[in-house]
Amino acid sequence: MRGLEQNSKLGSDGPFANYSGRLGLDGAIALSIGLTSFISAPGQPVENYRQCRYDASPNTSSLSPAQCPSGSQAEPLLSMPCSLREQPREALDVIIRALERNDDFTFQARLGPDAKMALDSILKNKPWNELRTQLLRQKTSLSDFAVGYQFDVAGAWSAPAETLEYRGSPESPPTPAIDTRFKTRSGADCGTHTVRFLLTPIEGAFWKHYAVNNSDLEDLMQLVASCLAKE
Repeated sequence: MRGLEQNSKLGSDGPFANYSGRLGLDGAIALSIGLTSFISAPGQPVENYRQCRYDASPNTSSLSPAQCPSGSQAEPLLSMPCSLREQPREALDVIIRALERNDDFTFQARLGPDAKMALDSILKNKPWNELRTQLLRQKTSLSDFAVGYQFDVAGAWSAPAETLEYRGSPESPPTPAIDTRFKTRSGADCGTHTVRFLLTPIEGAFWKHYAVNNSDLEDLMQLVASCLAKE
């Protein structure tokens, strides 16, 4: 899959350096090589940005550097269009991007209770920044990070997002566990892990979304980080 390595380098600067452009490029790469998803580091760091939703206008949000302004509340950055927010891939994409961006706020926001308990246990011994640096083995250049994965499950959940159309919100299983094959940026197999999800309600919204809910979160993080840091 040499195309994976070549395509993943296209967005390191130029017109795809912005966040939304990066999401579109990643989707095109996943489609071209038949993966469920491909997640690369944004060309420009966005870890100091927050998505801010305004109290006076709940349907309005914007990106703001560092802290949200008065009259708004911080919320995690999204990584999928609305039509895919009720799919497990969205939760896994969110935490992988958050690890790439060093965004612990968004990372923790998309964990279920079992995974949060596991992360709290890890953070008792080392702070987030130290944990991330250790996981990524001192490789801190964001432009070097990329990983793909394939869900080993039949149907739309495993298909590239670019091939899907929104057809409403069918009943979704509340606690799916999906065997997931991870790929490095060059397309090499990097490891397999069962990713556990939990369908959770969103406060103030009419839809639900999935959260990653692995009690073995540290093992999952180590695998993802090792794939991110490899060529």
